[in-house]
Amino acid sequence: MRVLVAGLAAPLAVSSAALVGVAAASAAGDAAGGLVTFTVDSLALNDPAADCGDRSKRCTLRNALAAAEVIGADRDVRIEVASQLWDGANLVSEGNIPFPTDAGEIEEAGVSLTPWDKGAVFRVTRPLELDLGRRVHLIPPDGEDTSLVGVKEAAGLVVEAEDVRLRNFSDWYSYQSAIVFSAAADRSSLAGGQSIQSENNHTNRQIVVMAGADGVSISDYRLGRESSAADGAAIALTRLTSSTGAVDTVSNLTVDDVVFDNTPSAPANSTCNSTDGTGCSADGLYLHGSVKVDGLTVQNSVFQGFRQSGRQPIDAAAAGEMTNWEIRRNRFTDIQIKANDSNSATVLLKAPSGSRPGPVRVHDNDFDNSATPAVQGPAIYFEGAEAAESTRPSGVFIEDNRFDGYNPTVKLLNGGAVTVRRNTFGAGTTSAAGTGTAEETGTSGVMVTNSGQPTNRGIWTWYPTAASLTPCGFEVAVTPNSGAAKKGMAPNMPADLDFYWTASKTAEVY
Repeated sequence: MRVLVAGLAAPLAVSSAALVGVAAASAAGDAAGGLVTFTVDSLALNDPAADCGDRSKRCTLRNALAAAEVIGADRDVRIEVASQLWDGANLVSEGNIPFPTDAGEIEEAGVSLTPWDKGAVFRVTRPLELDLGRRVHLIPPDGEDTSLVGVKEAAGLVVEAEDVRLRNFSDWYSYQSAIVFSAAADRSSLAGGQSIQSENNHTNRQIVVMAGADGVSISDYRLGRESSAADGAAIALTRLTSSTGAVDTVSNLTVDDVVFDNTPSAPANSTCNSTDGTGCSADGLYLHGSVKVDGLTVQNSVFQGFRQSGRQPIDAAAAGEMTNWEIRRNRFTDIQIKANDSNSATVLLKAPSGSRPGPVRVHDNDFDNSATPAVQGPAIYFEGAEAAESTRPSGVFIEDNRFDGYNPTVKLLNGGAVTVRRNTFGAGTTSAAGTGTAEETGTSGVMVTNSGQPTNRGIWTWYPTAASLTPCGFEVAVTPNSGAAKKGMAPNMPADLDFYWTASKTAEVY
């Protein structure tokens, strides 16, 4: 049985020719509307004999999606997977849908869905829930074979409707992007599953969210080992170059409880193996094409095993605008990217000319690189678009984070007034040793550096020279460091300063 209408005493069997009548017939029997369920029991990509409304026929995923299109908008639709699936020869509990080898098998072939994807293997064109039970996979047969013109650029699945709920995807890949949320995918979601490449490594992006989409959420998912090719990422936010106005902006994206796991199966392997994904790590969350992002929450997630130079866990170097961001309660560990480089950081934020973030909050995260072979850095790099020594508010707040194993830890450039406060620094942080005033005189070995172009009028560091106990606590006298002949050391008064104590009782201050 392929079609069930909730609320009826018995299942309703229909033929494919009568599928259009399902909505009308069920509406007559259940005026309030009900749930229509299609059960996929065939792993075939295409099957001319398949009919998801006929109990004697097999039901493929492509047929189920096509049948769902004709169900009335007043009905809820669910596509699920049978306990046993026909693979063409046997009944199996899980398996792979054959990846297409002919451009004629691609939906919307040649249509640019993203800057990288033309067409898709599957399309979702109406609100529904699609639950693959972590048992139906899509894996290209050879990740190194991209000679199939018209196929190699196809996405695995594209969501072209609002309120689509993708559930329990596993090992879902394509030659370019695995899952695409289009501009029409408002309030759609992906929850539950895992796609960490181990057999082929040509998938460059696991998930793409296109500008124009509002309210997409990604949760309870584990992904990693994307190809290290240009524009590779676990999750990429982008736009088409022809887009303007509202479709330049991704709005209210939530990434919650996601593990970005690039941990190599062989720890000594630091190069990207395009056969099994060992050692590969593209960016984690990546902004591309000057896309604007208004409303981004990345929380309760883990970023681990980033080993390749220039591959950031969070890379917003190509942002159009950054407004209303929350990066909170995440853990960053085993990050072995190029140290102290203007284009590399665990969290890389750059505001384009004429843009001012507002607000971007990076708080309550654990940046723990203490176990890596060499100190990395910086943990957070923010490059604003302000003139040197600007005191205009940047909208950037770096608060209540724990850092260990970085040099420098926080790096700022032309940021205006940036708030850095209540952070803690572990013993693996280079400047924690506090040797004399060395950490106060440069851009290396420091907790907070302004990278040569003064941010907030160049408060590189202040350090305490006297302290006395009062009824309200400690009063601390501070002196600006002038030993390195810094320009513009004195801020506009009054100034609020936080003190980060080090072993020799000097302090980093911002």
